[in-house]
Amino acid sequence: MLKSNLPNQQLYGTYDLFYHGTANEAQNWAMAANSLRLKIAMRMYKRKPAAAKAIIDEVLADNVGPINSRSASWYFKAGSNDVNGGNWATFASIAGPKGMVDFMRTNSDPRIRNFYKKTAITLTQFNAAKTAGTIPATATYDGDYVGRYIGAEALNQADKSFYFNNFPGANIMYPSEIQLALFNRAINQGLVSFPIIMYADVCFMRSELAARGITTENAEDWYKKGIEASIRDYNEWGSDAKVVGFTAVTDAEIAAYLNMPAIKYDAAKGVEQVCVQQYINFFKNPSEGWALRRRTGYPSTTGVVMPFERKTNLGNEIKMPRRWPINVPSISDFNYSNAKAAIEEMQKDPNFGNLTDITGRVWWDVP
Repeated sequence: MLKSNLPNQQLYGTYDLFYHGTANEAQNWAMAANSLRLKIAMRMYKRKPAAAKAIIDEVLADNVGPINSRSASWYFKAGSNDVNGGNWATFASIAGPKGMVDFMRTNSDPRIRNFYKKTAITLTQFNAAKTAGTIPATATYDGDYVGRYIGAEALNQADKSFYFNNFPGANIMYPSEIQLALFNRAINQGLVSFPIIMYADVCFMRSELAARGITTENAEDWYKKGIEASIRDYNEWGSDAKVVGFTAVTDAEIAAYLNMPAIKYDAAKGVEQVCVQQYINFFKNPSEGWALRRRTGYPSTTGVVMPFERKTNLGNEIKMPRRWPINVPSISDFNYSNAKAAIEEMQKDPNFGNLTDITGRVWWDVP
């Protein structure tokens, strides 16, 4: 119906928070719907490959297809009176993880300046701390952007402990803080966007499907389109949010990034490259990043593109939570019978685990 332009068909007008005012509003919604179908098909592929493949083929063959440009992306840009406060406002000094920050810095990823602030510790302060013996003499200054180790054991290791709390002799921390303005307009009184499915997401989905041999499209072409779209999205969002130190991205930066040895597409590790880029792209959509890791395993602690840090406690690896704990509702709950039946159906899968087991797997999360 979205594509049919039926007689007397009405649009939502100003009540449409996503596509009002854009060209072809109904067609944009049709593309958004196809993009959602593509995402669902990719999640169910390991369980029901034939059914998933049928959906994928249908979506890509559709005369409208999935989202096909940044202007057709499905996201909400809040106005100046919205998202003032919220959960993000209560968090301070959140640092980027070392593995990801190092990967972005080493490869000159233009998105890094919209994700993180530069370290507030100067080289002079760093060297003074070494001279004073408050940090190890072997410590190395990481430069403009500094990630923090994620393992709790690093707190007790002399060569890493100064990455936590405030830097010796300064009332500020060494690692780079997240640009909170990207999430909360109360920080710098900018505008904040909330992505649902972006054109970049669709590009990476199409690239991954091709890299896995599920479609015959050009994996490298969609990979490069996805990276460029993602960089331009964060350039727009960083400008809107008034992140600290905003500097507009240039075409030359994008071209240089795509030609970095670790970024340039390599079919031998293509699937991992695509998933790593999609993971970075999901910085503003962390629940999707979590779903990506569960579905693909990337980024991985054994990966060759952007190795994920191994998080340990007392020498034991801490496993990633794979789902929320589930509680059986009270027998007085009006939906008790349906909820109980649904839980019993999920428990038939041996990988589901106990109800409170956060490392148990939902139905599409196949080992």
